[in-house]
Amino acid sequence: MAPPQPEEKASELIERFNHLVSQPNVTQFELLRMEGEVKKLLTVDAVHAYLLLGMLGCLKKDESMMRENHERALKLAPNSFVVICNYATSLSKYFYFSEAQEYYKRALEITPNEATVVKSLIDCLYIGGRFHEARHYLDLHESTIKESGGRNNVIREADELLEEIQDDELAEIQKVVSDIVRERGYYSALPVISLVDDEGETSVDYDLSVNAGYEEIADANMQLIEKMIERFDDYHTDSLVFRISYSDFQQEQNITYLT
Repeated sequence: MAPPQPEEKASELIERFNHLVSQPNVTQFELLRMEGEVKKLLTVDAVHAYLLLGMLGCLKKDESMMRENHERALKLAPNSFVVICNYATSLSKYFYFSEAQEYYKRALEITPNEATVVKSLIDCLYIGGRFHEARHYLDLHESTIKESGGRNNVIREADELLEEIQDDELAEIQKVVSDIVRERGYYSALPVISLVDDEGETSVDYDLSVNAGYEEIADANMQLIEKMIERFDDYHTDSLVFRISYSDFQQEQNITYLT
């Protein structure tokens, strides 16, 4: 039997990588074995090799490795749908939502209405605080994507509730949270965003649950409040509520990569 062609081998490795990502505990041995196999691709399929090394950097929480290798793959294949999408996925894993959004938009220019990418873009806009733009893409592609739990309702209602607050301002507020997430290594957690009605007053509630000690949780929340006050003179505390809470179960980010 003939050995698999380079692209077939790359697709196989990406599928194995996605399986690896779904496991609760990935050992150093598994990461090193995968990295060794990926490096063998460099001489025959550099694009996919660099792409996979970028993905591995993301899994290893090595931001430099993630960025450098994704950028190498992108330089070699600047119009590759898969290369662009998978870089966006890694960036969103690191809470770089603004950057990730731009790459997802580039991917949609290449393959319009691709449901997986439309959903990823809307998720990225929504979590990144850009509710109004998320609503725009939700309405634009409503026939393309299926209802995603209560997310779509939250986007529509938050878009109306926060009518007087611009997306740029919301994204700046969310960026403060993202900076703390990266600083403290809370990469795997996703915020649960909901609308909360308290005696007739409705707010958008961001709840980021992490498996950490109570003292660390209290310290993280204090840091969050201090950063918000330091950064914003007119922080809309009545409309937006951010908190970090304890949970031994974290809502893991779905970081499935395209093959």
